[in-house]
Amino acid sequence: MRELRRQRAVVELGVTKTRPIARTRSLIQGDPSSPSDFRVALDPLLCNFDRMCQQRSWGILLDSGRRVGIITFADNYWIIAHDESTGVQMHMAWLNLLQEAGWKVELASMQWMSTRLDDQGPHALDFGLGRVERRPKRVGMNILGAIVTTDNCCELEVRHRIERAWGAFLGPS
Repeated sequence: MRELRRQRAVVELGVTKTRPIARTRSLIQGDPSSPSDFRVALDPLLCNFDRMCQQRSWGILLDSGRRVGIITFADNYWIIAHDESTGVQMHMAWLNLLQEAGWKVELASMQWMSTRLDDQGPHALDFGLGRVERRPKRVGMNILGAIVTTDNCCELEVRHRIERAWGAFLGPS
């Protein structure tokens, strides 16, 4: 992956060519090989993290007796923990695995939420990169295009989908 990041791209339109453009990401957005490349690169890290979860009783216990401590999809991941302190420990372990592989997570891209009432528990956590503010239950967060809240209510997602539908129907204003 790092070798791809060092390469340059030239865009060709007919007879016109651009100067070489430095890459800022390892793969072009939408590259059909991205999911399989990402899976190959991330699989060893996920296996290590899964072993940690099983050994340390991290994550959610399934009926099968196995634990799920992380869910990944494309370049997104979600750490699943029973409490904030375990979530921080799990996240720090995951960040260490990523760092050992030469990857990093930007603090600005991190979010966390809880099933606790908004006035209970901490309002920010330190994941080693700085403090990350907790998302209020009714606000939730956008996960793969769906607004997920932890208040057992789907009004926000329904409103979001209606707005998107009207936007598609009426077009840009």
